[in-house]
Amino acid sequence: MKKNIGISLASSTFRTGFGHKLKLIITGRRVMKKLSKPFTLIELMIVVAIIAIIAVIAVPNLMDAQRNAKERSSIGNLKTVMGDQAT
Repeated sequence: MKKNIGISLASSTFRTGFGHKLKLIITGRRVMKKLSKPFTLIELMIVVAIIAIIAVIAVPNLMDAQRNAKERSSIGNLKTVMGDQAT
């Protein structure tokens, strides 16, 4: 017949020198170390590439929107001036 032994669970997180986090999980008589890894260079390069692609798509659209706004403003100004001269 097996006995159920109560197991206490405790957890502590520590920072190491290189941005790593060391997590100690204490269960009964065992201590488990779990090290969270920082981002790799490849992961950072992928994120930068995605941001660059989004910028390449967004900037021309923003420039077109700015040009359209200036054209509409100019047309409105011309209509106002022409309306003032007609009277």
